[in-house]
Amino acid sequence: MKIDPANGLSGSPSPAVNRPEETQRDDFKTILEEKMESPAVEENDGTRPPSAVEAIPDIAFPSVSPAGDDALVQQVEAFLDTLENYQQKLMDPDTSLKELSPLVDQIQSEGEKLTDALQGLQTGDGMQDILSQMLITSSLEVIRFNRGDYIA
Repeated sequence: MKIDPANGLSGSPSPAVNRPEETQRDDFKTILEEKMESPAVEENDGTRPPSAVEAIPDIAFPSVSPAGDDALVQQVEAFLDTLENYQQKLMDPDTSLKELSPLVDQIQSEGEKLTDALQGLQTGDGMQDILSQMLITSSLEVIRFNRGDYIA
């Protein structure tokens, strides 16, 4: 196929493309170079500009629990250990449900004790969130076991 430029054209030349002038490029180049240069070191007047780490404002992190709640933390850790032991025995095909029953009773009794401790915690305390999630998980497992979900 042969393309004839004379056919279908209005006869007007193509519009001129605006090209930036050489001075505009030089202006941009000088501004860019000024911004990229390292800041000039000023006379030492005894103060120095803060480093990136020093520029970060101080942040106060609230403690997860008051110092007097060490007993509660230990109870929570023991309860987590009991739940982990239950999980491992539940995954073991050689462990019978009869052997798991005392462990489920222990989870239920420890959960009831920790429910009382949960009510004594302040709202917004991080320990309250952890404890409530643990208690929900443990109560669901007790319900599943008692309902017979794990009978094969």
